Amino acid sequence: MKNPRHSLLVAVRELWSLFPHWQFGKLLDNLAIWAKGPACPGVEATFDTELLAAAEEQISNRRVSSVDSQPLTWIQQQALLAFEKFVIEHPELTVGESLKKVAMEIPIRTYDLSDEDLIRAVRNCANAISI
Repeated sequence: MKNPRHSLLVAVRELWSLFPHWQFGKLLDNLAIWAKGPACPGVEATFDTELLAAAEEQISNRRVSSVDSQPLTWIQQQALLAFEKFVIEHPELTVGESLKKVAMEIPIRTYDLSDEDLIRAVRNCANAISI
């Protein structure tokens, strides 16, 4: 059986390559809205399985409409690797809860979390936990 958390992280990587102009926080917030609709209270209130289903649907829709994916920039790759590491180290949190926790380190709304902010916030979380 596939691990939905791992599958979600793989799908997020692929989805981001379809929306490379979006910041990571914006991508996950929009994914939550695609999963739950416009009344979604936030990515932290969305289950990983809901995010995964929405991601797979968006990826499928983009393939049908022949939208080309773009390679992630170096900073996007670093942001994603940092976030994936944080998610793996915190299995008690959903992916959405992980993003909210990381964003609170800045503090900033998840939607406004830039890729550089994401890297810095993950480092801040790691330092706070290790102290």
